[in-house]
Amino acid sequence: MLRRWLCTLWDGINTEAKKSWFFFDNEIVCLGAGITSDNEAPIMTSLNQRLANRGDKLTYANVKGAATEGTSAEGNNVAWVMYDGVGYALPNGGNVKAEIKKQSGTWYAINQTQIKTEQTNDVFSVTLDHGAKPNNATYAYIVVPEAGSADRMAEYAKYKHIAILSNTPQIQAVQQTDLGVWQAVFYETGQYKDKNITLTTDRPCAVMVRRMPNGSTVMHVADPAQKQQPINISVKLKGMKKASTVNCDFTGTGIYAGVTKKFTL
Repeated sequence: MLRRWLCTLWDGINTEAKKSWFFFDNEIVCLGAGITSDNEAPIMTSLNQRLANRGDKLTYANVKGAATEGTSAEGNNVAWVMYDGVGYALPNGGNVKAEIKKQSGTWYAINQTQIKTEQTNDVFSVTLDHGAKPNNATYAYIVVPEAGSADRMAEYAKYKHIAILSNTPQIQAVQQTDLGVWQAVFYETGQYKDKNITLTTDRPCAVMVRRMPNGSTVMHVADPAQKQQPINISVKLKGMKKASTVNCDFTGTGIYAGVTKKFTL
């Protein structure tokens, strides 16, 4: 189970976003927040783009509809898309576009060690369109790598395995309800609190908390920014009499500055 963050600012196109990926046993939760741009071109998030298998179709379902096969799906009410056994669930909707269509280009354009001969192939792609000049836009999607079939993907989408707790430029946090695992990215000093958990940190960090079957609580902490400073984190789960505070000291970690530290609370 891994987690990481990315603060992005694309020079020249005046576009920025906060992005996190949360990895669990059966899914990857992808969050974006603070998507802002003053560029005239539409800002898109690509969930996937790959060469299509000859003759394959994509499968998709609307929020209140049954699974359908086709070569394209588009709109704000698409609940999930699946292609080649991989599912993409859209718990909060969004202007999604999934399609299989012919595209032409050269491999040289993206890798100058490759040939310059133009090729045309069927390409599968699925994107979220945030429009031109978005201001603090967000997205959320869940990749299910082994969805396998439309029935299994529909079953997965029906049950809420993932709770998206926060998706802001300050905190992105999710819970995997089956596993009793919380993961959060703090981009600044702050606190996340609900009826089940309270997390407080005095510095930016990435945190994973898991309540183990034996009743103990395990926490993993990392500093993706690699500042090599102490981070104080306070955790209180439902049922705990008081919060547990841990000093995660990354001072002097050198080439291991991005390493994850483990604590049993």
